[in-house]
Amino acid sequence: MTDDTREAVYAATHAAWRRHVRKRVQRRQVAVAAGLFGVALLGSLAWLARQPTAGPPQLAAVESIAGDVVLREDSGAAAAAPLQRTHSIHKGELIQTAPGSKLTLRRPSGVLIHVGGDTELQWQTDDALRVTRGILYVDTNDGARDGDALEILTHTGRIRHVGTRFSVQVEALDVRVLVRDGAVAIGTGRSEQRVASGRGARIAAGGEVSALDLAPGEGPWQWLGSERPEFAIEGRRLDDVLKDMALASGLPLSYDSSQIEASARELVLHGPALGLEARDAIDAVLLTTQFARRAPLEIVARP
Repeated sequence: MTDDTREAVYAATHAAWRRHVRKRVQRRQVAVAAGLFGVALLGSLAWLARQPTAGPPQLAAVESIAGDVVLREDSGAAAAAPLQRTHSIHKGELIQTAPGSKLTLRRPSGVLIHVGGDTELQWQTDDALRVTRGILYVDTNDGARDGDALEILTHTGRIRHVGTRFSVQVEALDVRVLVRDGAVAIGTGRSEQRVASGRGARIAAGGEVSALDLAPGEGPWQWLGSERPEFAIEGRRLDDVLKDMALASGLPLSYDSSQIEASARELVLHGPALGLEARDAIDAVLLTTQFARRAPLEIVARP
């Protein structure tokens, strides 16, 4: 074999060996890359598994509770359980307050909802709160963010706030809306009417809306959202004052006779506001009249 032939054979053999080595290196690199990818994939899946799953949006948080308040989940079908201070309110949950109890909820926007005793309410959508009975006071305070489309739904109509503070009282036959400041829009399916600051409206069972005048100091915001209740007296009729006190105490107001009720609707009171607990305030105001209270809150003629 000549030197030229020998060099040609060596070159060919060396080239074949290099191709073989290159393929082995490439296979090893692919295997390592695949292994690293598998480890990364398993790590990612494990990380995702540890992350909390996104639940339904929080519609309100519990700001404060006084008295007995229960929560029913599963659109109200679940058994009642005491509402916890740490609970976040979600769509479909039903809340019931016992007579004499108070609850304050805070919307993510900062809007406060003060709920009185013997009240039942349920979140039907993210922005719609249905009130079946009782009373609440909505405070779109200065610290609240704009854009909260909160609506209060009742059996006679729906109340939409327009940057305001207002109360809604739901009774068996009608609904009473009082506006502290700002304005609300009341929709009854037929039309929408606006009620401005210092005014009120009554929505009848058939959807008819009639205007109400607010007396100075009138409105549940005097006591519902306050740790120290204060009941306005001056220039107000006894029946109106007793109704406020009845709502604050959670006691059902009744009269021993139609004549006593008529007299209470006519009697105008005079005097400073009473900064007392509701039941003490009832007894105090009745001392200035010809009436007395028979347990729990039946108004009778003083003997």
